[in-house]
Amino acid sequence: MTTIGPRNRNRHPYNTVLFDLDNTLGDRPASVRRWAEKFYFSQPGVMAKVGRAEAIEQIVRWDAGGHMFAPEMFSKMVEVWPFVRESVDELVKWHAVNYPAAFRPAPVVGRTITRMMRVGIEWGVVTNGPSFQRAKLVALGLDKIAGCVVISSEFGEDKPSPEIFKEALRRLGRIPEGAIFVGDSPVADIEGARKARLDTAWMSLGRKWPADLRPPTHTLSKFADLVQVLGL
Repeated sequence: MTTIGPRNRNRHPYNTVLFDLDNTLGDRPASVRRWAEKFYFSQPGVMAKVGRAEAIEQIVRWDAGGHMFAPEMFSKMVEVWPFVRESVDELVKWHAVNYPAAFRPAPVVGRTITRMMRVGIEWGVVTNGPSFQRAKLVALGLDKIAGCVVISSEFGEDKPSPEIFKEALRRLGRIPEGAIFVGDSPVADIEGARKARLDTAWMSLGRKWPADLRPPTHTLSKFADLVQVLGL
């Protein structure tokens, strides 16, 4: 369910929007499945031993929603599937190129950002992860229009540290007042942004908000609901 906080009574209540990347601007689960399928068809040994659907589901389990890093994932893979032909290091390099390229632009994201820019709302991206997060933005068609991109591995601190959110505001020349962060993680995104004194919009993705955490300013059931939050 979407819930809109009281600040939305203004015409354009926010002049700055910071976004999470995975599961906010880009559909991570769908992207993982696309690169898993590409990987499957690049591996004759896997194709000979494991069915396509079974292999994709296994790779999705190993990925663990991004909580298993690539070296660990591929180490597990070559242990279970000794017929994979590349080394772990080679697989990690393959992943760094092909996984980000599996992201696809969502029309609703492009339309919303276009509307934001037309009314003068500044925006940027704050994401945890390695530098290839930037390649995801290229695949999404957002790399050249984002006002700033702050990646944890480059900045030196991960969300939920408030410093990474403050750095994005600094690069945009903005202050917390009038700024909102949009993300899907209750702790890394919403708690972190709140500690940096930003308003927050949580992408619920069908989940319930954790009872032990302070609620977000807004809850979005889908990305399109952001239009109402921003008064667009």
